[in-house]
Amino acid sequence: MSDKGTGSASPTRLQRYVTTLPQGLRSYPGHAIKAAFARALLEELPKPPRGLPEPIAVLVDRPPAISAWLPEVHHQALLLGVVEQVFDGDEAEFLDMMLRLQRRLLKRKIYAPLLQIVDPARLLKHAARRWTNFHRGATLHLDQLTTGEAHISVTHPRGLFSSLGRAALAGGFRAAIEAGRTHEAEVVVIETTDERTEFRGRWG
Repeated sequence: MSDKGTGSASPTRLQRYVTTLPQGLRSYPGHAIKAAFARALLEELPKPPRGLPEPIAVLVDRPPAISAWLPEVHHQALLLGVVEQVFDGDEAEFLDMMLRLQRRLLKRKIYAPLLQIVDPARLLKHAARRWTNFHRGATLHLDQLTTGEAHISVTHPRGLFSSLGRAALAGGFRAAIEAGRTHEAEVVVIETTDERTEFRGRWG
């Protein structure tokens, strides 16, 4: 199966995403995410997604080690395939599950020391460095930090993140803030362009 199109059996969201990429699922090979997130997602699902393009189908059947780096494009495609195949297109339910999953993942011994020893403000001051423990290629910026609130942005190649992927990122930032010394947090996407996503985080 070609990775430029997803075929008639492929999810609509996934097909749209792949066809907007300059080289389909081979696009942006220098942009990657730790495979731990994909593994945790696949372990959480009641059933695996099927009918996906070959590299994503292989990812589903043979997830890489948690320490491996996974092409970000493949991760984004997996999210879209899962929401369509497993959640019947219900993005809200999917994102609720992703938030619970990311909270648990960031409490694991391998990641907890990066997050839990500092309060959110101090965590965010070093967010760009901590981001590189989980992501390659895309760049995180702390644009503004005040008491109980921060604006952060991620710059990335055109179309790398789907709207679902941006929302999942917001959930990941929320989970990271909550892993520090706080009890409640909210992170939302406030502005997007093809190459930049801006988030606002609040906590108390």
